Amino acid sequence: RAGGKIHSERAEGFLVEHAANGVLDKRADVFTLARDAGIPEDHFCPAADAAKRRYLFLDGALKPLPASPPA
Repeated sequence: RAGGKIHSERAEGFLVEHAANGVLDKRADVFTLARDAGIPEDHFCPAADAAKRRYLFLDGALKPLPASPPA
């Protein structure tokens, strides 16, 4: 699986869904959803535009990653 925290696990007869602990999104509807879910506004930290660029350190060099997974 790709890196990250999202995965499922069976534990004591239950299916446990582990999820991300953050969201990289600056759309207003995402913040509205978070507020409606009761998440305090001081927990919001919008991602900078530079966060859109991701890299993998491989063979001694930074390799740019695609902006979205291949179809």
